[in-house]
Amino acid sequence: VCSSDLGGFSNYFNGSSDYMYVPVAAITGLTSGSSGDYTIECWVYLTVAPTGNGYNNGGKTIITTTNGVNTNYQTYIIGSTGYTFNRRDAASYVTLSGTTPTANTWNHIAFVNVGTTMNVYLNGTSVATGSLSGSWNTGGSNAYIAYSGLSGYAYYLTGYISNLRLVAGTAVYTSN
Repeated sequence: VCSSDLGGFSNYFNGSSDYMYVPVAAITGLTSGSSGDYTIECWVYLTVAPTGNGYNNGGKTIITTTNGVNTNYQTYIIGSTGYTFNRRDAASYVTLSGTTPTANTWNHIAFVNVGTTMNVYLNGTSVATGSLSGSWNTGGSNAYIAYSGLSGYAYYLTGYISNLRLVAGTAVYTSN
């Protein structure tokens, strides 16, 4: 835990072995099979920029829920040219092109789902949007922060995350 420019504290992740997790049961409001509006947001300070498209190729994970064996998961990954979201229960994933966070500076990022539309907000501006089918799947045992939790696909984040929150039932941001 380190002091941040945000007036609070953040967690540092080294990009190779650091991550946090909480039991999926501790995430209230998003249950297996649920759909609808939700927001996942945080402040992120990448010390190493992502490489690749984000999925199966050098992305940096914000949060994933998984059982650790490449089933029952969804990922929220930052790539070098956009973002990847995956809902394994529906075998649905989408990679969206858009402006990604600048390395070595604090950036606010919000993944906002309204119905079947996912919007990404970076520092208050919508930078990517797309459609994603399926429902939230909490079949996994843990929610991982800064690590995919998937065998063979680590996607560790290198940098800091602060104020990560998940808001079930509400699209916190709907416009710039």
